[in-house]
Amino acid sequence: MKSQYLVFNVSKENYVIDISKVREVISISKFEKVPNANSHVLGMINIRGEVITVINSSVILNTHIENINNPSNKIIIFEHLNEHVGLVVENVTRVMEIEKESIETPPLYNEDSTYVSGVVQENENLYIVVDIEKTINNLNNKAA
Repeated sequence: MKSQYLVFNVSKENYVIDISKVREVISISKFEKVPNANSHVLGMINIRGEVITVINSSVILNTHIENINNPSNKIIIFEHLNEHVGLVVENVTRVMEIEKESIETPPLYNEDSTYVSGVVQENENLYIVVDIEKTINNLNNKAA
């Protein structure tokens, strides 16, 4: 059975996230810094009267975004435990249909992996499947 995934990029790497978790994708906007926030929290934004925590994807994906405030960056907003959270990424490219059976366990897989739930190949490209719920739960556990 095929499911739809949103394809995004961070530091020239391809990632996918289950589109059923995504509420919307918006252009980067000014976010307010939060004093004493954890390193993964960039700040907060107000979207249509709702305050949303914005997370730095490069921190959780262990990579680097050259310019976090680049106007071409996007924020993927998703729901987690009845709250909306935004994830800053460099680019959102498309929606991709993936057969669940084609998601492979990544090499050197670690059960404690904070965000990777698998890898998908399409032609010559690899896409890292991000388990956003596991990622946010892991961040919340570290912050507690």
